[in-house]
Amino acid sequence: MLTKSPVRKKKKNNRVLLACNRCKKKKKKCDGRQPCRSCKGVEAQCIYETSRSYFPTTSIEIQHNVDTKIDELNRLRDELANAKVKIRFQNDRIKKLEESQTNDSDRPSINGINGQPQDISMQSQEKKSPFARITFATAIMKILYHDQNERNEYIGSFAILSISKAIRNLLGAPRKPKPPPVFLDGDYQYPYGIPISIEADFLKNFLNISHNRYMIIRPGDIKKVFGQKTSERSPWEEFYLSISLGIGCRLVGLLHVTSYLSPEFYFRNAMKHLSDANLNSLQKIQACALIAIFVGKCYNNFFYLSSWELIGMAMRMLIQNGFHRKKEVTIEGCVEYEFMKRLFWSVYDYEKALSLSMGRPTSINDEFIDIPLPLSIELADNPTKQDVTLLYKTQKMQQDGVDFVQPITRLTSFIQTSIIRQIESRTHILFYSVNTLIPNADSFELIMNSIEKWHADIPPRATFEKTMEGKESYDYFEVLYHRARLLLLLPKMMLGSHKQRASLLKSACASASGICDGYMGMHEDSVLVFSMFAFHTAFLAGVTMVYYIRFNGYSHFLKLRSSMRSCSNLLLMFSERWPEGKVYQDIFDTLWDFVETKMGEKENIVDSEKDFNLKEHNYFHAQEEANNFSWMDDGFNEDFWSQIMSDITK
Repeated sequence: MLTKSPVRKKKKNNRVLLACNRCKKKKKKCDGRQPCRSCKGVEAQCIYETSRSYFPTTSIEIQHNVDTKIDELNRLRDELANAKVKIRFQNDRIKKLEESQTNDSDRPSINGINGQPQDISMQSQEKKSPFARITFATAIMKILYHDQNERNEYIGSFAILSISKAIRNLLGAPRKPKPPPVFLDGDYQYPYGIPISIEADFLKNFLNISHNRYMIIRPGDIKKVFGQKTSERSPWEEFYLSISLGIGCRLVGLLHVTSYLSPEFYFRNAMKHLSDANLNSLQKIQACALIAIFVGKCYNNFFYLSSWELIGMAMRMLIQNGFHRKKEVTIEGCVEYEFMKRLFWSVYDYEKALSLSMGRPTSINDEFIDIPLPLSIELADNPTKQDVTLLYKTQKMQQDGVDFVQPITRLTSFIQTSIIRQIESRTHILFYSVNTLIPNADSFELIMNSIEKWHADIPPRATFEKTMEGKESYDYFEVLYHRARLLLLLPKMMLGSHKQRASLLKSACASASGICDGYMGMHEDSVLVFSMFAFHTAFLAGVTMVYYIRFNGYSHFLKLRSSMRSCSNLLLMFSERWPEGKVYQDIFDTLWDFVETKMGEKENIVDSEKDFNLKEHNYFHAQEEANNFSWMDDGFNEDFWSQIMSDITK
């Protein structure tokens, strides 16, 4: 009998290696690593048919293998958890359908046939339909399921992710052993149940951080359900309480680094109860939005749908029900109307942020929206008659276009966020539209003027901090302002000429510094939490400052040193939550270390800043000083933004 000859092994540096499946198929040279260099270069999945005979020779290689095995175990654990959820969901559906069939058979007989069908053929179809529906539901779940290694999703040009990835591709970074995340998402089980004090802290995180940005559920409803016994809660109440706890668990502040109960524990519990809930139209919107917020905070997307898809579903259901349109104001319905305004703008804000981050279209154009912004009025869980009357009168004034000054409350940040998101959506349309032949009355200058007007209209820092008494961070406004400017300036800088870039780069650097200082201010106030949006924004801000120093020299390094250090600290903290972000942190730290070293050498040579004539030190004359930087050979030169531009548009 003929036997299949084994795959030929390659020997290199006394190590015995086997080629991965892709290299064998392509007949390429394989270095035997996991992943190998060939697969890694094209971001392909690297799989070995048999176990590799690989004998690491250094501690780094040993650590690399250990990290790889840990990642694989974590992936298998997540897939197993997802499979259990799907099986439980299908079993519950089958059980319900079987019970409904049993109930149908007990109905009175009509014309000799149980139930509504009038002939045998229809009765036969009814018997088969439950199993057909289960098969169809299973097929749909397979289509919607997101594989962790799925990398073929569209990310538009000029998106935050596109620019970050282009910089990573251009500059690269030395590979280091990936450390385990500081936050341990293990399924730690308390022997006597989860302490109520811990869940109270999670709920406090949700209400004080997430709810202040995205007002999906009424706070009074959550507090009421949290105080009830489990037996008294409906499946819908169990769902939104569990997922609120899960989001609050995810929002443990970056200053409080510790191990804690896995947020997925609450998520699985929430989904179990959601399958039993009978939802109305409003609850479906709330469910999609809450799941989107939770999934958006996950470091590895394990759910069937992405956060962008989920929040898009919520927005389309809002549009389907007409919640994007203004309504007639009545004293009987003013409280409910105000909640609907808050719900709509919460979904709007989140979808706009995700779409801008990924360069994708949103579900609705702003021209189709006329529902007013929420009012800066804090309503009690059980508002009095006087509260309702005041709300009604203020809503009438707003709807009639009367100009009035709103007080500073905990809704001020939420309202200002909605306004800046509307301005950012104009940036989105101006730079992200694929049809450039359509005339656009908007312009870079008009959008920048709107951003500056928004910044001038926000309350002064002293007034805001005195009124809020530490309940909100004023630095959040500064981050919103500088981020909106930077996201407008970067595409303009890439599209502009070398001469235009000089002034644009100066403005971009000022906003980059403001972003890093603002985020660090929020961190010191213990309100900064992890988000992909914040991570990539901080990375872009850091690289922009490095590039500016690269062409403007030592004096500017002294001014930006604090902001650069803040950026490095931010990326370190974020990378502890998201290990894959380590490569971006390595890129920035490599640039930052090099700048600090070079400028430190200059500090010993130059006695004072007066040796630098800043007025005469323009963009073009900076080239002579720039030649002293060895990293020009690595692509960080005067054509840096042009190269980024070519990468994101290819």
